[in-house]
Amino acid sequence: MVAVGLGLVAFGLYSFSARTTSQAIVLLVLGAVMGVAAYSLSDGPSVRIPTPARLDELAGRAEQVAIEKAAD
Repeated sequence: MVAVGLGLVAFGLYSFSARTTSQAIVLLVLGAVMGVAAYSLSDGPSVRIPTPARLDELAGRAEQVAIEKAAD
């Protein structure tokens, strides 16, 4: 995602001289949004891949919360 975002920004900067200004602005905005999305999906310096053990942990936590809410 970061590479695609950087590619959009680079093409947007190039487009200022070759195309209309609005097209370049849209490409720059899309690149920035892609970078923010990549950053928000990361967990610190790296991306956490949902492994089966991680999914079990998350499902266990969700089940525990559901049990606690049902008990109230």
